[in-house]
Amino acid sequence: SEARSKHFLFSTSYVNNTIRFVKRKGDPFVFHGIESLKDKRVGVTRGYAYSDVFKNSKLFVREDANNLLINLKKLQAKRIDLTSDDEAVINDTISKHNPKLFAELELVEGSLSVNPLYVVSGVANPHHKEWIDSFNEGLKVIKQNGTLDGLCCTNQPEYEFPQTPDGFIPHAP
Repeated sequence: SEARSKHFLFSTSYVNNTIRFVKRKGDPFVFHGIESLKDKRVGVTRGYAYSDVFKNSKLFVREDANNLLINLKKLQAKRIDLTSDDEAVINDTISKHNPKLFAELELVEGSLSVNPLYVVSGVANPHHKEWIDSFNEGLKVIKQNGTLDGLCCTNQPEYEFPQTPDGFIPHAP
């Protein structure tokens, strides 16, 4: 935004984060826009930068929690109908904290939003332009030579909560 650009210098976007909903397996819910959340109880994370449309909608009830893991537990306990976060964060959180949730929960088709991510430097920093220019130059090189494609943050698969027969889900390195 214009207000942010007065205080910060942003790099070229290096990856997108895709915000997806999670539901209990067997729930027929399909996301077709904000209207499809009507009468739902949706777990949200305090301080997360949701869109104004999502934050201000009166169609559904937002239930605050301090983090995604708490929302996943609330979803499992049927205290909320859905929760949302970046799809890679969802997979990583479940993999690290409670892999058995993969058997009980699933991602909803579609996304709430897809947002570009940037490196940011405050304009008060005397090196802000130098650092961002340097980052952008390096980013251009690794995009051209294919290195960026091999990094975990840009090459996330569509997670459908795969698991081994013993319930173990290794997370990406």
